[in-house]
Amino acid sequence: MLSAGRMMGSRLSYDSLPPDAERLVREAFEGGQPFSSGFSELLGYPTLTLGVPITQGSRVAGALLIHDAVAGMDEAAAQGQKLLLYAGAGAMALSALLAMALSLNFTRPIRRMKTVAGQLAQGDYSARTGISRKDEFGQLAQSIDCLSLRLQEAQTASEQAELQRRDFLAKISHELRTPVTVLRGSLEALRDGVVNEPGMMRSYHEQMLKETEGLQRLVNDLMELTRLQNTDFPIERTSIALDEVFRDALRSAGQLAQAKNIAITERLPAQAVPFMGDYARLRQMLLIVLDNAVKFSPENSTIYAIMDTGSLAITDEGPGIAPEDLPRLFERFHQSPSSAGKGGSGLGLAIAKQIALRHDIGIALDSEQGKGTTVWFTWG
Repeated sequence: MLSAGRMMGSRLSYDSLPPDAERLVREAFEGGQPFSSGFSELLGYPTLTLGVPITQGSRVAGALLIHDAVAGMDEAAAQGQKLLLYAGAGAMALSALLAMALSLNFTRPIRRMKTVAGQLAQGDYSARTGISRKDEFGQLAQSIDCLSLRLQEAQTASEQAELQRRDFLAKISHELRTPVTVLRGSLEALRDGVVNEPGMMRSYHEQMLKETEGLQRLVNDLMELTRLQNTDFPIERTSIALDEVFRDALRSAGQLAQAKNIAITERLPAQAVPFMGDYARLRQMLLIVLDNAVKFSPENSTIYAIMDTGSLAITDEGPGIAPEDLPRLFERFHQSPSSAGKGGSGLGLAIAKQIALRHDIGIALDSEQGKGTTVWFTWG
């Protein structure tokens, strides 16, 4: 039941209520919570009316109509819309900034890697990306930097190989020029009759034979070194006693030392030194070193040959080698100033080093001017 009451300071009757009031009351009595804006005209301003049932126990005893002005809600809705617009604009601006940041984060390393790739394609192998990240871009940049480093190392190795090739050609040309010039001069003198005395002709023939033997020795050494540097060239490894190989080489070197009255002092291990290698090649390696020791030792001096189960040392009492010449002694055609006039092609130690490398033997040289030279071999 709905009774009239005071609203906005006026007395209202039941008949003055809007038609929608009866629906609100009925639905409220049924337990619902209906609402309506039909009281706006009666109250004189936009109003939203809510019907609320009043219960006693389980029975609805009455209905309460609650009125509230809509103007404040409209203002709140307007403020909400405005706030929503501001929030949307801010979100769009923030999204744009984030998109730009992410775009730069993706595109900057890609552009850098593209630039470095172009530099590598043009032959600038010193280019680096300089990118350090812990993601896929960082891994790709690291791979590019690794590639550029390998290319730079390969370029450096290629340049060094080219320098060595030119140096080799220059040295072999120098080695060939002298005997060829002597041979040509001797042949022209014999052909033109400049030399016609039997004794002089014999001297010319002996000189030509000597130069020919030198050329043959040079060619043989070159062929030997080329074969040893070829990894496909077979080394016949068999079970041998390395001390026996050394004794064999010492016997041959002893014959060379007799001409200069040079004594060879030996100290070899009592037990055999087993080794897997090529007997002939190892003997050749040791003879090269022993021959050099005899060649550069003064007369009436001593060569010391000391061997144990893991190393071998050959020491002479020669003039020694300057420190600046030591690093290059195993290079092809390199000869120290002290070897001038001693003969040889300058390939002996290079051949000995290749034989040692093919047998996994370490070879080193120690020398002091005026105190002789020691060649070390180590294995195992």
